[in-house]
Formats: sequence, C-alpha cells, structure tokens
Amino acid sequence: KFIENASPPTTGNGVPLSPDDLFVAGDVRANEQPGLTTLHTLFVREHNYQATRLAKVFGYSSKDLGKPKVDERIFQAARAIVIAEIQSITYNEFLPSLLGPDQLASYRGYQAEVNASIANLFSASLYRVGHTMLPNELLVLQPDGSPVADDSDVLGSQVIGGQVSLGDAFFNPELITQYGIESYLTGLSTQQIQEIDNLIVDGVRNLLFDPPAAVDLGATNLQRGRDHGLADYNEVRRNSGLEPLTDFAKITSDSSLAAALALAYDGNIDNIDVFAGAISEDHISGGSVGELMQTVLVDQFTRLRDGDRFFYEKQFGGKQLAEIQNTRLSDIIRRNTTLDNVADEVFRSENVFTYRAEEGQGSANITLRVRKGELQVTQGASGKVLASQSVADTSIVVIYGTSRNDTIRIDTSVATGFTGSVEVHGGNGRDRLIVDGSRKADNIAIEPTEINVNGLPIFYGNVEQVMVNMGRGNDIASVSDQMQVNVTVYGG
Repeated sequence: KFIENASPPTTGNGVPLSPDDLFVAGDVRANEQPGLTTLHTLFVREHNYQATRLAKVFGYSSKDLGKPKVDERIFQAARAIVIAEIQSITYNEFLPSLLGPDQLASYRGYQAEVNASIANLFSASLYRVGHTMLPNELLVLQPDGSPVADDSDVLGSQVIGGQVSLGDAFFNPELITQYGIESYLTGLSTQQIQEIDNLIVDGVRNLLFDPPAAVDLGATNLQRGRDHGLADYNEVRRNSGLEPLTDFAKITSDSSLAAALALAYDGNIDNIDVFAGAISEDHISGGSVGELMQTVLVDQFTRLRDGDRFFYEKQFGGKQLAEIQNTRLSDIIRRNTTLDNVADEVFRSENVFTYRAEEGQGSANITLRVRKGELQVTQGASGKVLASQSVADTSIVVIYGTSRNDTIRIDTSVATGFTGSVEVHGGNGRDRLIVDGSRKADNIAIEPTEINVNGLPIFYGNVEQVMVNMGRGNDIASVSDQMQVNVTVYGG
C-alpha cells in the first residue's frame, strides 16, 4: 500500500503505477531502478535453488513438500544458507575490492562484548558512499556483451545503444519485464563504477524519482547528516582516532577541489559536513576510499561480524562452510540465470588478475611469478601452474589465501617483469608472505601495509609473518619501526 497523501511512482509518461504493476520484494526500494530489482530477483532465485537442493538432501518426496512443518524446515535452512552467502560475498569479495587488503582483521570468533549495532554516522552519512559510484547510464546488454535492441518507449523510458539513463529508469518494472535480469547482470558485471570522489552524477542530483518530486541526492546526504546532528568532518576524525586537519590542501591533493571546499565553507575547515569531507579525501594506498571512510567502514563491518552470534563462520563448519566460502557472486549468477560467460570476479575489472586459494583443500602454498610474458600462480612444491594471465593485460594482481596457515611467495621475476601492483589477502590462519629479491642491486622497503621492491608495490593484510630474501647484489633494505608483524630479512 502506498503512503496516504504521497505521490505514487509514475511511468515515464507520468501515469501512476498500480502496486500490482510492481515487483514484490523484502525491501520497498526494490523497484527503484533495474539494478536493484535484478539483485533482489537473483537472490530470490538463489533461495529457491537452495530450497530445491535441500529438499533432495533431506529426502523429502513431492507429497512431503505440502506439509507446513516440512515447508518451514526447508525455508529456514535455505534462508540461512543465502544469508551466509551474502555475508561471505560482502566480506570476501566486496569489502576487499573497496578497502584493499590491510583493513579488517582476521575473524577470531564471536565476541559477546562487541556492540554490533549500526552507528548513526555509518547509516546516516558515510555508507552513502555508494552514491558517488553510480553511473549516469545503466548498461543493458546481450549475454555476449552486445547492446540489446533499441526501444524508444519502454513504458516511457528509452533504451538506446544498450543503455538506459539512470534518471529515466526509476520505478519502471517494464524495463525488467522486457529485457530480463540477464541483460542487467551482464551490464552490471561489465560496467566500471564511477570513482569514489566528490562528484555525483546528474541522474541522482537532478532527476532522482523524476519531477515533480526530483531530489538532489548529494544535497540530501548533507542535510540528513545535519538533521541527525552528526559532528563536523574534523570532529569525526578526532572521534575516529585520526588527526584533525588544519589545511584544506591536506584533505585532497586536488588543488581546485581544496579551493572549492574552502570557498563553500568560508575558509573554516571545522565547518565541513562529514560526508563532503570524507568523499573528498585522497584514497588510501591500495584502496578506493579515503582515510576517514576506511576507518569508519572497517569499524562498522568488524563490529557487525564479531558481535553477531549468528555470523556464518560461527553457524557453519566443515564442508558446508568451505562450500559457502568458495561461492562467489558469479557462481550465484551462473546457476540462477542463462549466463555462463560472466567473469569469475564481478567486483574487479578485466585488467585485475585474481587468484583465490580454494577452501577445504588444506593450507595454500603458492608462488606468483612471471614466465614468458605471463603472470602465473603456481603450486609451491610442484610448480604446477594454477592460474595465469598475460602481463600485458594486467595492472593489478590480487591473491587470496585460505582460513588455514598459508605461504604466499612473490618471486623475484615479478619485480623485474611486471609494472603494476600486487595485493595479498591472508586468511584467518597464521600466514606467511615471502618476497624474493633479484641478483641485481635491490631496494626493498618494508612498511606495515606495503612492501616496495624496486618500485613494485606489494600491499598486504592479515599476514602474520613477512620474510624477505635479498638477492646477490648490493642491496638496500629498510624496515619500518611501526611493524606489527614478524619480519625476517635474509642477506644475499
């Protein structure tokens, strides 16, 4: 039911939509735009997939399925698995791609004293960071990546050249009915997000929900923070354990942005709205957000995990836990749609070479090396190539360990044959990162979150031991006095 005295959603032609025209979901925002409708639909299908599978596992016949107790048992079991999958995808795919490797500490189990409630700062302001990632157009693509057929009037919206304007797509269920969720999943997994910065696209600044109720989402974020009584940017930094800043130029290296902030806030850095300041910060090394955003998000997601006695790693174990942890969003897409060529890592672009050590197979012992123009991940003992990608097609290498005690080695050939960067994500075990020097003169700097080998940055997190093997040249090695892991440097 629509709220009394509120305008119901309308089509592009201004005709009010009946509730019967909209999709039913567990969140009233599911019909807001096709991307949201698509993901809600995908996970409803995943629930049904798990329910069908569980009915067979439990040994129920078709006659049993009509019994309320049987139905409820299957429903709750499927629900628990889908919740676990969403948690695993969030913590093992989404957050590492957003925050970088050295952010959330390893999971050590439920902690009853941890407050898992949602912080007002997180919900009312800083987790609105997603608004800066939105594109102005949504891609609507065939499974092979080509545009869908043009249509100039999909209940008032236009789909031209495989794109629909975000501002033209609000509350239009026909966009899903006509093209199906596969077209949007292909687009979502192909399209790169906008960089997290102070820019928000026109589709949600001037066209959100369409006239006469068009809303500026950026302005709404600022006003919401004020309505909730959130502290200013510098005060939030203090409260988060960060140093307050005294100069606009220390917020951002973009001089024009620093000048614009100074102008907007009358030269008083202590007047900045927390949302405006946080999205304006330079990004942390290896991550896609600034220092304050990273700090607040890490705090919130750590508390949500550690203070939740139903967190999936506490509820599941053995083969079932390994199965959940090995399930990526791409797996859920493949088994619930007609798409079979979606990329394994849908949160990463094609120029990112990602390797995930499989859970349930014991500790990982792997080496990253370069051979004949290829980046290769090999099995440590046998040298068997587990995965590879052309150096020419790669700008970032991302390696994930397991929940066991892993050894991850970066061979000397990487520093000499690759000019991008490397991320190493340890797991919940006690992991060891080994970095090899070369036969030439090496300069290796070891910092708490980064090892730099002759200009190659290796970002790392959830690693308990760092070992560096210097080569045979006249080498220089430096170790930060801020290290919180064991460091061993061997001379050549």
